[in-house]
Amino acid sequence: MSTKFVTGKVRFSYAFLSKPKQNDRGEDKFSVTILLPKSDAATLKQFKACELEAAQKKFPGKPEAFYKAIKSVLHDGDGLRPIGEPFGPECKGCWVFTASTSDRPGCVDENLQPLMEPIKSGDYGRVSINMYGFDTAGNRGVAAGLNNVQLLERGESL
Repeated sequence: MSTKFVTGKVRFSYAFLSKPKQNDRGEDKFSVTILLPKSDAATLKQFKACELEAAQKKFPGKPEAFYKAIKSVLHDGDGLRPIGEPFGPECKGCWVFTASTSDRPGCVDENLQPLMEPIKSGDYGRVSINMYGFDTAGNRGVAAGLNNVQLLERGESL
């Protein structure tokens, strides 16, 4: 198994793919919040398998309960954000996670040709993700790294 996978068709929100945004640590990051339909069981299965493998690589030999207890980037769009507020209506019926990278991701169209116009929040496509474990000052979990993005169709702006 690999800690990398490609999603099925997802919707993009908070898309910072052509120009980075500064995160809360002052780092410039390219990122996108991914709205994964709950009906896409295959992508969810890949996500969870890669997440577990990334956790096992970062924290080898731990009991199964340890891996279930560490922080995940995957959230239920029908529930509450980690800060306790509800997700927006665009997240209903979806799993929600954010992927980011320091390097500008490759962005192509459905024919794998470079895009002339940037991907925006509300568009649909596929994303190549790599999962990795982290342990920062006792904050342990698995995060999603952003590789490449394929635009499949333009959507109503979010």
